[in-house]
Amino acid sequence: MSSKKNGPSWLVMPGTYQVGDPNGPVAVCALTSEKLVSPLAGVQGVAIAGMVYTANLGITRIILNITTNPSIRFLSICGKDSALFQPGQSLVALAEHGLMT
Repeated sequence: MSSKKNGPSWLVMPGTYQVGDPNGPVAVCALTSEKLVSPLAGVQGVAIAGMVYTANLGITRIILNITTNPSIRFLSICGKDSALFQPGQSLVALAEHGLMT
């Protein structure tokens, strides 16, 4: 599974995702659970559903793709987290504590 080459113009970073309704308010991160992506992308209101494997580049791609679509207001995190990199834990910490400079 990979990003769509000719997908919506708001997708600025390549990644492992599927586009649902570009006007939907929800983005879904299925962490490392590949089998969840297709069903979730088809749910009404889901703009994009994808996976993340690493806490550095993966989260950067999620943030850039979500913030470039003004319709997306929510990020749902589900699935199995990577035991090695734990990007799900990092996403939750980012939501709870924001950015530190």
